[in-house]
Amino acid sequence: MHQSQRSAKEPASSPFDVDRQLLVKMISRVNDPVVARIFLNTLDMYPDLKLQFLGAYLMAEETVKRSQIRYAKAHDVGQATARIKRKCLELLRALWSLSVCFARWTRVALNEYKLQKSHKSPKPPAPSANVIMLPLSRKATGTDN
Repeated sequence: MHQSQRSAKEPASSPFDVDRQLLVKMISRVNDPVVARIFLNTLDMYPDLKLQFLGAYLMAEETVKRSQIRYAKAHDVGQATARIKRKCLELLRALWSLSVCFARWTRVALNEYKLQKSHKSPKPPAPSANVIMLPLSRKATGTDN
């Protein structure tokens, strides 16, 4: 019979055995930052256990330090991303303002063009080949007395 099957059928012999089994399970999961912090806090409350489980203590310390380093790096990346986001929003606002100004300028220039075009006198149509153009009556031709 395996030990796990035996322990499932038989209750633990003492509370100390239960504590020992839980401690072994905790040590096997010491790579998890949450478990490592709980383990370190427990060992800080019971310094005599710290020497007894020195290897697990050091692994827990390493896990916590690596977790802190990962958090710091992620925080730095988040801060840089936030700065880039703010700069992009500023740029978009500036481009929006520029496009609004350009639209106004275009509208004013188009209105001025239409106004100038409407005030000009229309040119006479170009003569076609079948039309005879007579001189204006105001001009003297030399035959008038």
